[in-house]
Amino acid sequence: AGNLDGNARPEWNPDDDTMRNILMALRDPTILVPAESIRNISVAALNQPGVPNTVADAPASYSRRGPGLRSGVKPDIAHYGGASQLGLFSVSPDGAMCRDAGTSYAAPLIAKTLAALDAKIEGDVSRETLMALLIHHAHIPGPLSRSPFRHVARDFVGFGLPTSSDEMLNVPDAAITLVFAGRLGPRMQFIFDFAWPRVLTTDTGACKGHVRMTLVSTPPLDHDWKSEIARVNIEPALQQQQIKGEAIRWKGHPNKYMESVLPTRPGSYELDRIREGLKWSPVKCYEAQFPRGVGNSSIWRLQVDALARAEYVIPNDGVPFTVLLTIRDIEGDAPVFNDMRAQLQAAGARLADIQTASRVTPRV
Repeated sequence: AGNLDGNARPEWNPDDDTMRNILMALRDPTILVPAESIRNISVAALNQPGVPNTVADAPASYSRRGPGLRSGVKPDIAHYGGASQLGLFSVSPDGAMCRDAGTSYAAPLIAKTLAALDAKIEGDVSRETLMALLIHHAHIPGPLSRSPFRHVARDFVGFGLPTSSDEMLNVPDAAITLVFAGRLGPRMQFIFDFAWPRVLTTDTGACKGHVRMTLVSTPPLDHDWKSEIARVNIEPALQQQQIKGEAIRWKGHPNKYMESVLPTRPGSYELDRIREGLKWSPVKCYEAQFPRGVGNSSIWRLQVDALARAEYVIPNDGVPFTVLLTIRDIEGDAPVFNDMRAQLQAAGARLADIQTASRVTPRV
């Protein structure tokens, strides 16, 4: 994401009110080319734990913040880049141990995670799927998750700090993650019908649990349109069947049940859809929590639509996308994975587990 060379912010203050006042008074430069590219993954830097007089997991004082000049979220992700006065260990070209800090130290850690994912999964993995796995399993770091900073978190860390590649590929029994990958062409729509896990459904049909949905697409670009560079918007919607008497309808919009993981201040409807719903952004991430249950039917569907800009025609070969959908038990006890897998198989859905590649290490 780039460094604030010579113009670093003060170190993150552990007092929320003090830090909020500092941020309000700052006008530090934002990220620049190439970090703002809509095709790349831009990585911001965080303070690593265990450094005296610094707040662990807080944005590093030298790390540039977004937004960039284009639409979408920038930076995309964050990782440890070393606190300003105590960096990370690395090896210099001549083999000597050295210590430094910067976003160029954080970026290789993300590249390593993506490379590990690619190596651990059998067969070819699309760019969209790798990015979706990375962002789907990221979380906003503690210092930025508190209410005074939630509306600015996206500008500092994007979708947050990812977990390890092993955690991304090993889902606990109390959760299930479904991966959908395909292409949407002209006048095409993707729909997947499914039943909510029985172990999370009440006798009245209300559905409980926590759900998270991430979409990554690669839309056609036209740089002549500047902020409207993305010519196609791929948008997912999680919808629940609603039953009223003999009437059956589908209820749900990306922001009806699902809220963006990156909340912003509300504005007009269309502005909300761009800022909160991440309309026209190639990367979208939403989540929702139903501790008491929602609705009166266990029948749901995932719907993915494509919307082209005025006078633009979606290419015949379509726009590639990947959607990840995770449903989990809030308490972490219910056997969600086995229950939903059995339901999908009974309904005739063709399932294929993401297989991890076997690795044989020779013993010397």
